[in-house]
Amino acid sequence: MNEEPLKKLKEAQQNYPDAPPDIKALFQTAIDRQEANSALAAKDIIANSLNTISKVIAQAQVARAGATQDEIEAMVKSELAKAKIGLSNLDASVVSLLSNVSTQTTLTIQSPIGLVTKTVTIDPRFLLRPLTQLMLSDVAANNNCYLYGGAGTGKTYSASELARLIGWGLVEVNCNQFTSPLDLLGGQTISGYQEGLVVQAWSNVIDGKDVDGVVLLLDELPKIDPNTAGILNSALAKVKLSGDRSRITNGRGQKFEKKNVFIIGTGNVKLNETSEDYEANFKQDLSLQDRFVGSTYPIFVYYNTEVDETMKGFLFIWLYMVKLRQFIERKRLQSRGFVSIRIMESMRDTYRVYRTYESKLVVGGDSLIKQPKTLEQAVESFFSLFPENVVRDMKQETDYDSFIQIIKGKNNMPFASEDTMNFDTDFERTTAMEIAQRNDSEKNKIYQTT
Repeated sequence: MNEEPLKKLKEAQQNYPDAPPDIKALFQTAIDRQEANSALAAKDIIANSLNTISKVIAQAQVARAGATQDEIEAMVKSELAKAKIGLSNLDASVVSLLSNVSTQTTLTIQSPIGLVTKTVTIDPRFLLRPLTQLMLSDVAANNNCYLYGGAGTGKTYSASELARLIGWGLVEVNCNQFTSPLDLLGGQTISGYQEGLVVQAWSNVIDGKDVDGVVLLLDELPKIDPNTAGILNSALAKVKLSGDRSRITNGRGQKFEKKNVFIIGTGNVKLNETSEDYEANFKQDLSLQDRFVGSTYPIFVYYNTEVDETMKGFLFIWLYMVKLRQFIERKRLQSRGFVSIRIMESMRDTYRVYRTYESKLVVGGDSLIKQPKTLEQAVESFFSLFPENVVRDMKQETDYDSFIQIIKGKNNMPFASEDTMNFDTDFERTTAMEIAQRNDSEKNKIYQTT
């Protein structure tokens, strides 16, 4: 922005204090115009700066790795200084991204039925993941996408979080060999006509209620019978179409045009593969695989989510279970058992009850639980999934004896209430964050194309 003309005009105005009124008016008009032009230029600078800031945040906070919070704020403040604005001038949604706090904001989506604007809640931790960015691109491009990975890696979670992020409903089809055309397209049942799940998604009507859009989750898609998959094939092929060409027919012969639908298929393996670890899978026809081509992504457990949310307050459990997870993956023992988010939650809640069993299942003021299940028993139950010789190696390599001692120490730690249980030490928190950032940063590389 060049401020020299404005400066000269103001100097000239000051040099002629006794100028006639019409000359003063001309000076003031010229100054006002120049200031207006300067303001427009300033807006451009601010807009460009905010665009740069958003890129800085996205690059620095992907999986919350690659930069510390202080480094991120330093980069942002540097950009603000160039634009001569401060943090107070930033939109609340931008500020919340800096602190990883979920925020409500307005989202506008271009859709087959026009622009849809609504208020949504954005969680920057989920938004800035490379996989989320890929899926959002597919939403905008009207592509189907397919997520594959081991059990407990967050495939269903990713689909539901994406639906929440864009403010759409979620329709879930649990695919297996018994999934029928009635489940997908609708049909007559003992209790009356039942609308198909695919039709509900297609028409944006879930259980009789209109919604702005639908994420259709075809969960465990490789388990569906290949003959039934043909019905899905027909719908999946029409995702790029609109109007009459996008119509599908329900069990009553009624036709429905496609509205706002994003289809996510999930599975433990790719659609053109089978696995001895997941014997219920069918090798699907290549035409089904083609419906997701170009948008097929591997998925993994995000350690940061476990540290910040699932296991927060119980990181001593997480730190040990991660050792087990890594041992199992290294030894390729997933066909026997694997450490999923569900197991983490089970261990966490088992310990919660162990510490508060006196207030659980109370009858007449007396708890029915006299010998609460211990965390050690829960872990031993997990060990029972593996052969004895493997368990011996597992315990030795993960230093199980030290974990038992840690549990005994935690048993003596006080807590204010069950809702505020927090047994984390500064060392455990720091160690867990370092492990999580290193893991997620390394795993995110699978989504990089440059």
